[in-house]
Amino acid sequence: MSKLRHPEIWLLIMVMCLSWVITYYNFELGIICFLISGCAVVYEIYVTKYKRAEVFNGINKIYNKFDQLNRLKMNQLPVGYVIVDKEGRIIWFNDAFFQVFYKNEGKTDIDIKGRNIENELNLSLEDCVQQESLEYKYQKIDYDVITQKIADSRGDLYIINFFDVTLLKRQKEIYSRYEPVFCYMIIDNYDESIESLPSVDKASVIGQIDLHLNDWANRKDAFIIHYENDRYLVIFEREKLDMMTEAHFHILDEIRDLQKELNLSVPLSLSIGVGVSDKARTIKEANEMSYSALEIAQARGGDQAVLKIDDELKYYGGSNDANEKHNQVKARFKAKALKEQILEADNVIIMGHQTPDLDSLGAGIGLVDAARDLGKKAWFVVSGFNYSINSAIDYLQEQEGYKDVLISPEEAEMYIRNNSLLIVVDTQKADYVDYPPLLNKVEKKIIIDHHRRPDNVIQPTVLDYSEAYASSACELVAELLSYLDSKTLLSPVAANALMAGICMDTKMFVNKTGVRTFEAAGYLKLHGASMKKAKELLQDDFTTYTSRMKAVQNALVYFDSIALSMYEDQSDYAKIIASQAADEMLNIKNIKASFVIVKSNEGISISARSNGDINVQVIMEALGGGGHFNMAGTQLGTTTSLTEAQDMLLEQLALYFEERDGQFESNIA
Repeated sequence: MSKLRHPEIWLLIMVMCLSWVITYYNFELGIICFLISGCAVVYEIYVTKYKRAEVFNGINKIYNKFDQLNRLKMNQLPVGYVIVDKEGRIIWFNDAFFQVFYKNEGKTDIDIKGRNIENELNLSLEDCVQQESLEYKYQKIDYDVITQKIADSRGDLYIINFFDVTLLKRQKEIYSRYEPVFCYMIIDNYDESIESLPSVDKASVIGQIDLHLNDWANRKDAFIIHYENDRYLVIFEREKLDMMTEAHFHILDEIRDLQKELNLSVPLSLSIGVGVSDKARTIKEANEMSYSALEIAQARGGDQAVLKIDDELKYYGGSNDANEKHNQVKARFKAKALKEQILEADNVIIMGHQTPDLDSLGAGIGLVDAARDLGKKAWFVVSGFNYSINSAIDYLQEQEGYKDVLISPEEAEMYIRNNSLLIVVDTQKADYVDYPPLLNKVEKKIIIDHHRRPDNVIQPTVLDYSEAYASSACELVAELLSYLDSKTLLSPVAANALMAGICMDTKMFVNKTGVRTFEAAGYLKLHGASMKKAKELLQDDFTTYTSRMKAVQNALVYFDSIALSMYEDQSDYAKIIASQAADEMLNIKNIKASFVIVKSNEGISISARSNGDINVQVIMEALGGGGHFNMAGTQLGTTTSLTEAQDMLLEQLALYFEERDGQFESNIA
């Protein structure tokens, strides 16, 4: 129960009531007591009210003194401080604010109250309110503007504080300039390109590489450590990084040119990884960022530099295709790991990329055979068929044991168990798999791919076998299967599907074909693969052939060696026809790269192909796509027209040739 207010008054009232009762027994005495107690009540009420007013007056005086003191102190604060209404009109400001924005400019006799702060300082009140801290520059002075909202009888008011951070910002800029940067370098294919040389030649080559790298480091005032046979660590100041990027890491060209200077039969190239951040990072974190950039450079085929700025990746070099690795130790280890993962899984779900082709399908069917041979149920996920794989689909449906091997994404979700294994083939891009939601539904994932590493790679994985040197995903799968030690592992049906995938990506063993490609084909022949059947699976119908020829007829030649075609096709297979037309145009004499821009019901897309002299992957990456050194593409959406797409592509081609042929590192850089 709460306390009674003014208990003495209530007590006197009770006495008055008692006096009234006394009048029944003694009228005169009761009246006297009643009058006395009534006077006492009136007096007490008067005194209480007077004292309360006196106390309140005293408190108000104290508050006024505090308010005056606060205003005085606020006025004397070294931080600029202004109060505005919701319209931005200035209501009050302190001396520091007036000093900075008016007195320093000679404006001493003006009254700024009522003026709009947006007009006075070119400062948006809306931006101030919406942003927790707003960067603002005035007369070469940098400010952090922090705004607070307060309630007032006149409506909402805003207190705007101007904190001078000029010195702090300059210190950050100085730190950023001299921040230590880790740069990892590795000689590509060291074991095959250098280790196999005679001792005298090996010492000479390593000496020349050391000489070039040390000379390059000295030009950067950098510190270089040769910590393993094929590995180097370079530490330099961040301001030197701008020189390196402007020169497109010309050291890549210097090392590549050593092959000619030393008359070597084996190629020489370098992979570089650099990681920096615009945020505060520890030495350990900075080191890890650079090393992860190096791993990406190697996964993309080497002979390039990868610059990682927080979550953004930039690529330099990559003018040569990935060199084939003859050492197969890695493949054996990957095959063993693949077998262990399959044996531990409840079941195996295999998925390729969107609009699957024969390389994606063939690799998937080969892995289905492997999983089933190891006693696990396995399926290949296909969200929709297209004409490029229709012949292969019909072929599989006719074979015993393969009628239920292809499943829809909805069926795949029904088959998922706690310990299911998802194998992604022929792509690493998380947003390019046939059914992206499946990535989040299965914990254990494996990647088997032959494309260069993109930005949005699938993560995390329990196994990643990505080799940019390989001709196809089918080649990698065939190689892995050859190490699984099982004579019943692969049926002739799966062998034919794998052979068709290799034939498609190599254009019948013409493009990007190495020793290991033929070894994989030999393994497939041993298991019943037929070149005749593979060719049948690759054949087109008459309508498709004529559509492809129409796209080829529209081609024009740019930069003396680039074939570019534009056409419109609203069929479901427009993009596939475009890619086939791009392949076809490489058969034209003196054409080194071909591009087909197609407008379909899905918008504008570009298919790019190269004979190996031009890196079409970096050109497509600049337009938001990706792919492989000599086979790539991109999608530009529905808002871009054919002519706009052509202009964008020609601009990127001009930049590519300028960077490749017209950029040279100066003595300073």
